[in-house]
Amino acid sequence: MPWTAADAARHKQGLSPEDAAKWAKIANAALATCQAKGGEDCEGYAIRVANSQVAKTDWQREFAIRKTDADQRLVFGWLSVAVDKAGNVIEDHQGDVIAPEELEKAAYAYVLYARRAGEMHQKIGVGDLVESMIFTKEKQAALGIPEGVLPVGWWVGYHLSDDKTWQKVKDGTYTAFSIGGHGVREVLAEANGKEVTG
Repeated sequence: MPWTAADAARHKQGLSPEDAAKWAKIANAALATCQAKGGEDCEGYAIRVANSQVAKTDWQREFAIRKTDADQRLVFGWLSVAVDKAGNVIEDHQGDVIAPEELEKAAYAYVLYARRAGEMHQKIGVGDLVESMIFTKEKQAALGIPEGVLPVGWWVGYHLSDDKTWQKVKDGTYTAFSIGGHGVREVLAEANGKEVTG
């Protein structure tokens, strides 16, 4: 089913006409990618991807692609943020948080053992990691970055070798990074005033 901007309101309320059109474009791209890979529940997957990418809150905007270099096909931004600039623990769309020390371990393991870019958590090998930095409070202090200037998070850069993926970054279909991986979910006491898992 290709979605139109008019379909967006059934899945996410309060979108501007521009965001509704963006929602449809992202949903259709995610649906096509999932179906091409023989995925399951591709419509649900596409809706979740589109919902996560439009009408973002301030902390979600941190994940937006921050810089591209068209000549070198490079893309840069925050892959994951554990704590925002104001010191708030960040909760993802599934209600999970990643402790800064766990994010740091995951980043090091990724750099040691993976380094390959994926597309929509389906297709691996669309590019390669060229930059990775975990900005912990300690590292920020060591670099002379005052507290509250940067979030505690993982900054990355990728060279995208896959033509179709690069085109989707250029045309705005892909606007942010999304961290993937495996973990053990544990109930945490509280973050930002409510119980969450991590």
